Amino acid sequence: MKRIFPIVLLVIATSFVSNGQKWRYFWWEAELGGGMNLSFNDLDKWKFSPVGTASVRYKFLYYTSAKLQVAVGQITGGGKIDTAQVYSYSSLLIAPSLRVEYEIYRARKDLPGYNSRGLDMDLRKYWVYLFAGIGGIYFNPVPGDDLLEHNYKKYTWTVPMGAGFKYNFNRSLSVGAEAEFMLTGSDYLEGFSPGHSSKNDRFLLVRAQAAYRLGTTSSASLPKR
Repeated sequence: MKRIFPIVLLVIATSFVSNGQKWRYFWWEAELGGGMNLSFNDLDKWKFSPVGTASVRYKFLYYTSAKLQVAVGQITGGGKIDTAQVYSYSSLLIAPSLRVEYEIYRARKDLPGYNSRGLDMDLRKYWVYLFAGIGGIYFNPVPGDDLLEHNYKKYTWTVPMGAGFKYNFNRSLSVGAEAEFMLTGSDYLEGFSPGHSSKNDRFLLVRAQAAYRLGTTSSASLPKR
């Protein structure tokens, strides 16, 4: 998994420094979302749990945005460890991440709108995008019985990746959906790892989200020259 980090960092760095002419398309966006995460761990192979997200997105190139996100959720469950012992758990999850989004398809229809510099945002009715990034996750498993393991950290790295869809009602309001697969660097998010397994826990997050763009204006609000 260590090979993933240089690749992700290279993509982020390249997106920020390439083609400075297209900073004219910039805008800020605040976003709230909610949905379900499907955790893949040693006890619950198909366990659904709720998750909420809060994000800030910065559009800085024609096809590219950067997004800082914090996801908060909880996983609960349990199972038999052996024929005589049953293990149950509940764990809070807090996962901040930074990702880059790249639009792979944009609708032809253009929506009127200008950013705070008075430049045309070239905002489309909808688009489809891919994303990848880096982040971390804090977890705090509380079992229904004594912890089987004590010597593990309660935080680790994450690598989120996935795809999303955004539909814009106007220059300020939009809704969308994302499917995100998250790799983690720990096998102890539920507080248990059989025989110190080398297979870390993973998540699939599916959520809907709504966003509001900041500092936009209509053509009628631009100063007359």
